[in-house]
Amino acid sequence: MEQREKERDQLAFIDGQKRKIEAGDHVAVLFGEIAELAAVTEMIRERCKEKKWYLFYISRFPEKNPAVFGEQGHSMDDGSMHVLSHDDEEFHQHFATIASARAFLQKKAEEAEKRGFSALCIVREVPPFSPHRSAQNIVSDLGELEPLLREGGLVLVCIYRLGETPPATLQNVLRTHPLVVLDTEILENFFFIPAADAKRFNLASLELQHWLDVLREISRRTEVLRENEARYRDLLENASDLIQSVDDEGRFLFVNRTWRMTLGYTPADLQNMTLFDVIDPVSLEHCRELFCRVISGEDVGRFEAVFRAKSGKRVYLEGRANCLIIGGKPRYTRGIFRDITDRRTA
Repeated sequence: MEQREKERDQLAFIDGQKRKIEAGDHVAVLFGEIAELAAVTEMIRERCKEKKWYLFYISRFPEKNPAVFGEQGHSMDDGSMHVLSHDDEEFHQHFATIASARAFLQKKAEEAEKRGFSALCIVREVPPFSPHRSAQNIVSDLGELEPLLREGGLVLVCIYRLGETPPATLQNVLRTHPLVVLDTEILENFFFIPAADAKRFNLASLELQHWLDVLREISRRTEVLRENEARYRDLLENASDLIQSVDDEGRFLFVNRTWRMTLGYTPADLQNMTLFDVIDPVSLEHCRELFCRVISGEDVGRFEAVFRAKSGKRVYLEGRANCLIIGGKPRYTRGIFRDITDRRTA
């Protein structure tokens, strides 16, 4: 119960904007099942279309990615995408060394630019690193690619399969990629160490300092979030309008002081009530219909509703409501209402 209340409280006050992949990004995708990889790849393809990037996909997994090869297993190459097999001689020729890889990527980026694309997006299904290569060497090698990324003409997405990739390799992945896609969500990687720094310093000493810096940064960001949450809560609590937030089943996540004073319900009352328990019967059918439309993402505009106060008094309200939808699923609604009881009575 306490955990659910905590999650509700967080949802009611934090509507974080999702991070999108941008030109110059270096991304690691960690996935378990091929369907999860397909979902991420589809997201990347949509981003390429949106930003007019040329997609260059390097495939190596035995199970073909359906977002690239389709249901028939045939490559869906078109004018904005090209697929190269990991077994192709061209791949081994150009990716034999970090120097040849850098030259190849730079050439491809220039070709994409000449064809009218704003950037080149390289997506590579990566095999496990050789256990003989040290983390210091891996991080340093990637420093050779950083200048290309800084120029903004290249997006580099590296795909790793969980379960197939050893933990030590995944640690190196977290050291070397500023962004990570995990559970199909794009995350800022706190464990990333710029390769340019790793080349100049001993990695173990640098990493210890980096961990300490990350702990300080997380603490600072947490404090900022607490301050922002307190500020927003104070603003909502002291608003003259009735403000409420409920989940997709109508359970209360938040109501402000004006809402509680107008309707007379206490926080303890609301623990065992839903939105439909406070709606007057004359307005119940109308409000149920509106609620279904709101949680489906529809903008229903301004509407009127009749609530019933704890005392039994009818309270006439006018306002708006909308819903936060993530991944196609409703998370919670937000409603702001004005008490028009005196006007309706008159």
